Amino acid sequence: MPDRLCAQVPRHLNPGGTLLVVHLALCGVGTTLGLLESLDLRAEVVARSLEPFGPVLTVRATLLEERGLIEPGCREEELVVVRADAR
Repeated sequence: MPDRLCAQVPRHLNPGGTLLVVHLALCGVGTTLGLLESLDLRAEVVARSLEPFGPVLTVRATLLEERGLIEPGCREEELVVVRADAR
């Protein structure tokens, strides 16, 4: 999740409001959770699912392998649902 999206969340949620976003595990879920928590939101992963690569990652798979971001031959991505609640 881009930092700029995270930075916008608090001003768009009412107290007790919730953000749900689908996030690729490859993109650094821990970083996203930390950023949301630093903005005084309660953040957690509420669902995970392994899915076959879609068209974008399929085209980029060799590059991702070369950069060490995925294991050779990996053609599944882990999708996570991140929930952030305004306090």
